[in-house]
Amino acid sequence: MILELPIATRCTGHCCKRFILSAPIEHIRSWADHPDTDPNMREECRKIAEMITPLPAEEDGVDRFTCRHHDPETEDCKNYDDRPNICRNHGVTTSCDMPGCTMTNRGVPA
Repeated sequence: MILELPIATRCTGHCCKRFILSAPIEHIRSWADHPDTDPNMREECRKIAEMITPLPAEEDGVDRFTCRHHDPETEDCKNYDDRPNICRNHGVTTSCDMPGCTMTNRGVPA
């Protein structure tokens, strides 16, 4: 069963402001440039590597990033039509655990 998506609900960009990558940025950049990487994966990695901006280090030593396409005034994505799949699917096919997220569990099988 797939949950219905309320038309009035939209992403507020909580995840775009501050996030952790599932792979080191050096790996993502390497995959984006490596000729043996699947072309679709290479394009996805290229988009991710291009969009992220490192945030200042925190005491826990975990690398955190922000997205350069996130508009803090409107909470919109300035690259919406060409955003990577990780952004398209977040909160829709995967659950989001960010406090205040309006996309949590939208479309995730119940």
